[in-house]
Amino acid sequence: MRGGVGGLAVAIILLIGAFPANAQNETQTKREQNLDEQVQQLKEETLHIDQELRRLEERLVFPSSSQVAVFLSVEPSSEFSLDSIEVKLDGEPFTSHIYGYHELQALLDGGVQRLRVANVTDGTHRLDVTIKGVATDNIDYDVSNGFNFDKNKGPKLIELHVTGTGSRQPGMELRTRQ
Repeated sequence: MRGGVGGLAVAIILLIGAFPANAQNETQTKREQNLDEQVQQLKEETLHIDQELRRLEERLVFPSSSQVAVFLSVEPSSEFSLDSIEVKLDGEPFTSHIYGYHELQALLDGGVQRLRVANVTDGTHRLDVTIKGVATDNIDYDVSNGFNFDKNKGPKLIELHVTGTGSRQPGMELRTRQ
């Protein structure tokens, strides 16, 4: 009996010793949960700050007084397929794009693509635009046009509109809004 009581005493001591360990584990788990919550909150704050910085950067880099935005639209037509566009501003490369099937379909369905937004000084400027593609009779076309536009104070919106001409090659129009 004596050994039984001693064994029971050892078991009780071990059981009592286990309570602080469980309490420590619970405390450790709560700390980890609090730390996870703090990390998540910091991530959210960082994303918010990043969004604010991007908005500020856009206003600083592209102030509305010198901003020019160039867009592309395509007249719905089955006469031609647009493969690429290249735009130069005042003789310098400005932007270019190669079109995939889905992008072309979106344009043919009435979509408008923003080609580029940039700062431009006031005054007269020149856009040289080259479009390349394939006509319905599988003949390649390469059409280039030059357009002059005036940039005044305030933002300038320029739409390059590709039109069907009834011939094997498309045409282009420049539409502007101040």
